Amino acid sequence: MTTHALTQNTINQFLATRKKAATQIAIGVLLCILAAAPLLILISFTHLGLFRLPLEMMVILGVIILLILVEIGVSFFIAADHQTKIYEELEYENCELSNEQAEQIR
Repeated sequence: MTTHALTQNTINQFLATRKKAATQIAIGVLLCILAAAPLLILISFTHLGLFRLPLEMMVILGVIILLILVEIGVSFFIAADHQTKIYEELEYENCELSNEQAEQIR
């Protein structure tokens, strides 16, 4: 198995990409977790009599909002995966790093 020496520029780009991808994944997870909230709120408002629409209409509206939020969350996951694919080989190959570079990555 061969080892590759990495340049400081490559390491900086890799770390920046991973940080951006982590943020996108976190936003996607947040959207997926919060996706059910509008549905529950609309059902609650209907039971409290705050809206005059039938419960079925509120459930349909809540499910539509849920699906839209999950779709947006999944798009964040896909975008994060697409960005990190460029550096996938660095994760599975042996790379030669100086002590400073290894410390920076940690």
